[in-house]
Amino acid sequence: MLIVRENSPGVDPKHTPIRTRTGSGTPASAVHLTDWRRAGNDSFHVSARWGHHPGYLSRRGTYDPMLLCETFRQCALFLARGIHRTPANHHLAWTRLQYSVNPYALRGADGDTRVDLHLTCADVRFRGGHPASMTLYMETVRGGDLLSIATLGLEHLSVPLRHHDRARQRRGNGTTDQPPSSPTPSAVGRTAPRDVVLSATPEQHCWQLRVPPGHPSNPAPPGNGHVPPMVLMEALRQATLASLPNGVPALLTSVDAAFLRPVELGEPCWFEAEPDPGGRSLTISAIQRGALGLTAATETTVLAPLPRSAERRRAARTAVADLG
Repeated sequence: MLIVRENSPGVDPKHTPIRTRTGSGTPASAVHLTDWRRAGNDSFHVSARWGHHPGYLSRRGTYDPMLLCETFRQCALFLARGIHRTPANHHLAWTRLQYSVNPYALRGADGDTRVDLHLTCADVRFRGGHPASMTLYMETVRGGDLLSIATLGLEHLSVPLRHHDRARQRRGNGTTDQPPSSPTPSAVGRTAPRDVVLSATPEQHCWQLRVPPGHPSNPAPPGNGHVPPMVLMEALRQATLASLPNGVPALLTSVDAAFLRPVELGEPCWFEAEPDPGGRSLTISAIQRGALGLTAATETTVLAPLPRSAERRRAARTAVADLG
């Protein structure tokens, strides 16, 4: 639940608290939007705190970029519900997510970190007095260092949820009957078998999406009958890491994902990875009923041991230059 008080239009130097309620033990509980203010007619400053969640910490004391995705999701929901007053029965759909991360700004995962985001709404189209679609540009800063730049395309769908509720009841809450075998958690950057959302297939670089009820990325299945975007992003992340040599510690630091059509709950969905022969990038596709639901280009950064201060500063400057 999101509770926010609207500021007056224009620049407002005051920060307004944001009170959120999230289920404990879920990825959403690791991110808390704390306060916000207007920076302009269509721009906002939002602050957030990252708490401790074992699924979002790497083996080398680095935050997982999936925390950023969860932060982006909450910011989009904040703008939709708190600022634009979108009705609660409207479904917020992602159309595209692009982000690049400075991995050195993710170091030092102490379980209580503040991040600051500058949000700009662009290409806003209205229908019936409410936003029908928009593009959200986001810059994230942690401790004075640029952490990420991102673009999120959004659509507000007003299809009645009760129609999807009936469809979901007919299909069930899972994506399909749970296949028997899955990659080992360490192969996809996880520590517990319950956190794995892919199942192995006889084909190399091909997995079946599996989302057990109550999975941390999907504690309460949505009423629209679709796999939530955070679950798709987790599957995208796991497919990317599973394509790397076993045991290589890496972060997903660049994503350009297009959400082409909803992935339906209760029906098989296949994730396929096509490695780039000449580099570190991959093309990931999510296919359901022979049609693309999601396609993405991903890049990873191998987690090296923490360098000395001077080397770390040089590496961080290089990473920030790459973001531009």
